[in-house]
Amino acid sequence: MTRIDEDDVGKLVADTVGRELGIVVGIEQNTAYIDPDPGLLTKLKVRLGLSSAGENAMALHENRITAVTEEAIRVTDVPEASRVPIISTGPR
Repeated sequence: MTRIDEDDVGKLVADTVGRELGIVVGIEQNTAYIDPDPGLLTKLKVRLGLSSAGENAMALHENRITAVTEEAIRVTDVPEASRVPIISTGPR
């Protein structure tokens, strides 16, 4: 299992074919939270270290992470028939 930490805030999250899913806006208890549609203000806050996992943030399930690079977090594809999401909006 690939581990994530505070250094991963601001990284792009993409699937195995490069489809962008959002950016990491916060890390809480070894869970990354991503904003699936970050605007300019969100990107600026992340860059300045002022971001937090707000109400639009979605949890990224650690078991879906396949790789963490300097630029991005790569996640597995989810088959159409699967009901296990890569990200969720459930309670934190």
